Amino acid sequence: SYALSNRTLYPYSFGMNTPTFFSVGAFAALIDHNGWSRIGVFYDPSLPVYYDIYRTFLNAMENKTVEFAFTSYVSLDYLPLARLKYTYVRIIFSFLARELQEKVLCLAYHMNMTYPRYQ
Repeated sequence: SYALSNRTLYPYSFGMNTPTFFSVGAFAALIDHNGWSRIGVFYDPSLPVYYDIYRTFLNAMENKTVEFAFTSYVSLDYLPLARLKYTYVRIIFSFLARELQEKVLCLAYHMNMTYPRYQ
């Protein structure tokens, strides 16, 4: 539960999103398989589970020849899509809670980031 991720309210609660942690290796293999050389990453440092998955992803990418053309944290108050729009990154990994993913995708749509260069 997202609510239980609040360490102030629940300092002794912990959890792990096992399927997502295991998929980090698959993400790295997907990048290799497709020959992607430039990627973007969104992450949420406020929720430990998503931030840990983001760090695991970075570790998995250490020995890869991939340019992180765009890496940014995202919060409800900070959606950095204006910066992303001008990097023309087509492959974006997001380690965000569902409500943030929805906000990012809606904002991208409203910023006309649906042209072929973004797909």
